[in-house]
Amino acid sequence: RQMCIRDRRRVHGLLDFYKQYYSANIMRLVLYGQESLDELEKMAHEKFSDVKNYDIPLPKIIEKPFDSENLQRLLKVHPVKDWESIEIAWFMDNMNPHYKSNPHKYITHLLGHEGENSLLALLIEEGLALELYVSHSNNIDNFDYIWLTIKLTEEGLQRWRDAVSYTHLTLPTIYSVQISVVAVSFKKK
Repeated sequence: RQMCIRDRRRVHGLLDFYKQYYSANIMRLVLYGQESLDELEKMAHEKFSDVKNYDIPLPKIIEKPFDSENLQRLLKVHPVKDWESIEIAWFMDNMNPHYKSNPHKYITHLLGHEGENSLLALLIEEGLALELYVSHSNNIDNFDYIWLTIKLTEEGLQRWRDAVSYTHLTLPTIYSVQISVVAVSFKKK
């Protein structure tokens, strides 16, 4: 089968990325298993010692990953397993300078709260969701993101827009609470 021009560009782009960033000095490896530490170390050496170290500098990402053109996008993915969920991500400035007060933890805690008057309670009451979970990540120096995953019911699959609307209606309350709490924690320093 012949490769079309668009596919060739993708392959070349992937190869360029590989040549530029595939270096042992900027990679991390985690091994988890029942084997002893010595056995895991041996396995790691056997499988990964061929990865070359080109001493490339860690790339600095200056821009946020999404500009105004790329926000509020809907991506529909057909899962291999029966896992119907909706995932919403919010990008924000890097919270590392505020590591002592962890402002992102307030947001994730309030958004992921499962008790009375919570987002999850509302979604369950409306028959839209079975569960939700929230995570925070700051894998890249320049920005953080909060990721909300809502596992939908059959009705929730049909009414996913309602689930998103309820989520967005919850955010102003969370942000107003979070701001006042963060202000208190900063005053304590």
